[in-house]
Amino acid sequence: LGLAASQTTVPQEAVTYLVNNQQNGLWDNGFGPDLDTSAMAVIALMSSGQVDKKHAAIISAFAIFQSAQLENAGWKPEWDTDDLNVDTTGWITLALVTAGEDLTQWSKNGMSPQDALSSQQKEDGSIGGTYVGVYSTIEALLGFANSPLFTPPVPVQEENPVLIEF
Repeated sequence: LGLAASQTTVPQEAVTYLVNNQQNGLWDNGFGPDLDTSAMAVIALMSSGQVDKKHAAIISAFAIFQSAQLENAGWKPEWDTDDLNVDTTGWITLALVTAGEDLTQWSKNGMSPQDALSSQQKEDGSIGGTYVGVYSTIEALLGFANSPLFTPPVPVQEENPVLIEF
């Protein structure tokens, strides 16, 4: 993501590494397959400009995201006892936006993933559940993006390249 943010070409080896380390549709955060880490991997792959939403890794991740989506249109890890997890919902929503998904297609019971995030905003402006804080608010805010955070780098192509002979 750092390379994409700096408009630096992501090495093919990095893309291959991420794709090859997907496990049954998800990526491992060091403690096992994880929705948040998987959403970050999707965003990184898509931001590289070398993977699009039709890539098998993205399709597999989105299938898991769809099956894990809650009836309130959000997401949460299995260990979380709150109605939804704003960190997980923020990252997955940003992954969907990065892929150009129509969030209305990800609505449940009349709520979009962004509505689910809004439902967790506190009076002081923070966003989160039991463990609300700066961290949860920042990750929730990612889910309110209306476009990808990073545009994949575009190779410079000269119309009439000049050939220099030595």
